[in-house]
Amino acid sequence: LSAVVPRVTGMSAEDATTTLHDAGFEVKMGDGVYSNSVERGMVADEQPGQGERAAKWMSVTLQLSLGPHTVTVPSLLGKTQAEAEALLIDAGLEIGTVSALPSADFKKDHVMAQDPDKGKVAVGSKVAITISSGPPPVAMPPVEGLAEEDAIAQLENSKLVPVTSERYSLDVPRGMVISQSVKAGEPVPPGSRVSIVISLGPRSFPMPDVKGMSETAAIAKLRGMGLRISVSTAPGSTGSQVFGQQPSA
Repeated sequence: LSAVVPRVTGMSAEDATTTLHDAGFEVKMGDGVYSNSVERGMVADEQPGQGERAAKWMSVTLQLSLGPHTVTVPSLLGKTQAEAEALLIDAGLEIGTVSALPSADFKKDHVMAQDPDKGKVAVGSKVAITISSGPPPVAMPPVEGLAEEDAIAQLENSKLVPVTSERYSLDVPRGMVISQSVKAGEPVPPGSRVSIVISLGPRSFPMPDVKGMSETAAIAKLRGMGLRISVSTAPGSTGSQVFGQQPSA
């Protein structure tokens, strides 16, 4: 005589034994097995399996669940993503969601957080990680109009690298900042190079002698040297020829 093996997976050992006896089978207990789906202490597997036809009074072997097979979550902090993945694989785990955030405490492209961060989890569980995108940006300080040493100090205090150049200026006193390459208030990564232009003051050179030249020629020559010109005409003069200048040559 034969009978169909009933389903006893998920039952307690006592209920499974009663069910199998009622169906005409004996019961044999096998070794426990890890299971992520069956509660600890309940039947995780039966052999012959449910639905199979077997001779009556033969033994059906039951294996009770030991619960999930757990492993310790390794610490991934300070590791690169590749190193973190290797550690998880070695532990029987998988990498989960990968996100990025700025951090002043962790190197760029290194793990700064993980979830879960410790304890035991089932084999095959996923661990989410957060990668450092580098230090958070800093606000560019306003340095135009400051003395060179003050501007450099402000930039260095903001963890920026000042790069200086010089230019003549009629409007900005010597030694003061004329301009900056990054607008004040703009966010910039720490360590960025910021160019500032320092005034040399007005350019000086020997004053040319334009007496005796026509007004048009004198004006053209002086403007070509970057000078500002004010013209006045003496009473009774035709204004066609220069007969005096200030400053003098």
